[in-house]
Amino acid sequence: MISKLKQHYRNPTFLYLESYLLFIGLPMVAWYAGMRLPMFITLWCLSVLCMVYIHLAEGTTFRQEWNWGAVNRQNLRIILLRFAILGPLLAAISYLLIPERFFAFPRERTPMWCMVMALYPILSAFPQEILYRSYFFHRFKSVHGKKVWRTLVVNGMIFGFVHIVLKNEVAVILSAIGGVMFAHTYYKTRSLALVTLEHALYGNWIFTVGLGWYFYGIAWGHAPVTH
Repeated sequence: MISKLKQHYRNPTFLYLESYLLFIGLPMVAWYAGMRLPMFITLWCLSVLCMVYIHLAEGTTFRQEWNWGAVNRQNLRIILLRFAILGPLLAAISYLLIPERFFAFPRERTPMWCMVMALYPILSAFPQEILYRSYFFHRFKSVHGKKVWRTLVVNGMIFGFVHIVLKNEVAVILSAIGGVMFAHTYYKTRSLALVTLEHALYGNWIFTVGLGWYFYGIAWGHAPVTH
């Protein structure tokens, strides 16, 4: 009985249905319902359930999944070199789209900016990486198989899609591109710690240069303006 349930649970049809409901259906419901504050609670509840699954079904402990050993000089060098290129590009995009908000957050609301810099990696980047990288690659590995780049692109697309709840295309596009990059980092290193650090680096930078307006403006009831 239990073995049959496990087989059914790992059936490709069931996996496709689960991925659709989780990564497409749930964001659409959130977008349609206009949910805001419950999003963080939902994200954290899902991330906890995902870690429980990874431990019980895959036999992977949190320490193994965290894999701090991958946070080494070589991997950090790759991430920082990539950021040295993409960081200024993001700043330029911010200046072109919303020049009035360029570095306005740290200048005008310094205490709030400091709080975001400290809490975003823990409260947002970390649970997102559990759900969209750890769980995705553990749970759906049998569906995507060895087609690496297709898997990375699909992961980026669903990560971008969840940001439809923010109701602007800038957040969706940036998140999709970032999703592919984060997926590649996780795929290469299998380190939740490293990919969380990378996600936090870009997330904090986006808030700093002004693009965070597209990610938090809606949450406060303001519509971002593009030029």
